[in-house]
Amino acid sequence: MAQFESEYKPAAKSVSAAVYDPVTGEIQLTIGEHDLQIGHQIKIAKESLKFTCELDGNATTTAYPRGTGSAASPSGEDYVYDKKTPITAKSETTISCNVGKSSNTSAHTFVNAVDRCITQVGFHTELEHSKCVRDTGFNYDAIQADLKSGGTKNVKEVARRYWSGTKSQLGKGEQNYAVEVNKLLEQRLLKEGVGPSKLGILIKVINDTTLDQKNIPILEKKEDIIEDVISQFEIKHKGVHTETQHFKCVRDTGFNFDAIVSDLKSGGIKSVLEVAKRYWDGTNSNLGAGEQNYAMEVNKLLEQRLLKEDVDKVKVSLLVGIMNEIVQFGYKEVDKQTKIKHMFYDWEDEMNTLRKIQKCQRVWDYSKSVHPELIDYLLWTAQNAPSKQHEGYYDVYWTADRKVIEELSTHTWGCTHSRTPPSTWKNSQQNANMYMCFVAKEPDTHLNCNADGTLKSNKVAARWENAYVSIGIALGLVMRTAAKMG
Repeated sequence: MAQFESEYKPAAKSVSAAVYDPVTGEIQLTIGEHDLQIGHQIKIAKESLKFTCELDGNATTTAYPRGTGSAASPSGEDYVYDKKTPITAKSETTISCNVGKSSNTSAHTFVNAVDRCITQVGFHTELEHSKCVRDTGFNYDAIQADLKSGGTKNVKEVARRYWSGTKSQLGKGEQNYAVEVNKLLEQRLLKEGVGPSKLGILIKVINDTTLDQKNIPILEKKEDIIEDVISQFEIKHKGVHTETQHFKCVRDTGFNFDAIVSDLKSGGIKSVLEVAKRYWDGTNSNLGAGEQNYAMEVNKLLEQRLLKEDVDKVKVSLLVGIMNEIVQFGYKEVDKQTKIKHMFYDWEDEMNTLRKIQKCQRVWDYSKSVHPELIDYLLWTAQNAPSKQHEGYYDVYWTADRKVIEELSTHTWGCTHSRTPPSTWKNSQQNANMYMCFVAKEPDTHLNCNADGTLKSNKVAARWENAYVSIGIALGLVMRTAAKMG
């Protein structure tokens, strides 16, 4: 603590406006946004604040605080000349303190001030100093415990005390000061031979959590989150719950919280389904009249509160939606299956995509061209489609040049149509906005083996079968990609 309070040098502040009351001795100084608190000690630089007064019609400008010429003391010094004084009031951009009464009670008018004339003396108030010593002791004990146990449980717990729900217990600017003290604690412990690697991790955990409550594991914030949710509900619906109903609401919200967190971790919806079914006994709801709406509202408040955490926001909303649907309408197996489909895989969209690419496209809009970025993506899909052992069984040739494609289309005779007599015509499918040609080839690598462990040569029929299957897979994926991109 001694090192922190000796090394910390708060930035000096400049005064842009000042209002002085000669009757009370109070002065309000506008210094811009600041971290100063009531009780902090400040010093006003000698003869840095300039005022005029109505006593002489504002003809004379006098700089305060003065070292001589004042009636405030036998030595002629003003009350706060070269002395510290405590802050008595503050706003976001102002501070107030007492600089002494004046026998000249006429109105004083601020003229200007010397730059950076307000400095903080010391750092902590006596109370803040006491708390800082206390908290540093807590952190020290937690670090020692975790160094011995090998975990991070104790430092997480001690850092969590800086928070009440989403609100920091530290005043404005205090978070940064706490982090700085913890870094000094780290430096001091390193002198004791503590392993730098583990110590660095523990200090980081404390400081990350001190700065942002999102770094606290969500399960460790369960009580705070539930308290936030229930408090918000009861502010809106004051007196709606009896003591027993309040207890049940807190309990059920805890069950729902656990279920959501569990399903966020597992990736399923099993826990949410299980907890939501408890609201029902067969086709009869276990909730009283009107309680269903209240239960759903509490769940929505829980959703809003969880969205402030570092969670999968889409999944949280889906889980709460499933929960509320069951709370309102009951549990139906078909609803569960539908929700699973929509949560983890958009079945209907995929089916529509497949139906789309089943159709042969023969009508092309030649006023449009394929954007280069889309071409790159289609080619990437073709080149990276899965193949046996991921070997290169084909080459891809392509063009989006309209003249080239039209020339190629003139050589597509041979599509036979069953007529009498038989006839053929050009294949209009080929005359698209982009043309890709997959050419099977012998891979440069040999990763397929025979049953005896010897490598298969490219002359083996199975290698060519692999090539054609690979081309088919790539073609299908390119078609799917094109359809998904519209």
